[in-house]
Amino acid sequence: DYIRVTVRDDGIGIKEEELKKIRENINDFSRSGANLGLRNINERLQLLYGEEAAVNISSTYGKGTVCSFMYPKTNY
Repeated sequence: DYIRVTVRDDGIGIKEEELKKIRENINDFSRSGANLGLRNINERLQLLYGEEAAVNISSTYGKGTVCSFMYPKTNY
């Protein structure tokens, strides 16, 4: 019923404290500045498809990062 979009890399990853800040920034629509692009994408997904479509970021420092979101399939 949903399409999931996932971008994965095997780069350096993100330290836990920085990842926490990014997650806070993209979920606080009243903020400006840092992580604005991710915040705009997250806000638009939630407005169109609800909270379950939110951007999800996970990372292991030294191993890489995964960013994903999902949205409902539609029949045209």
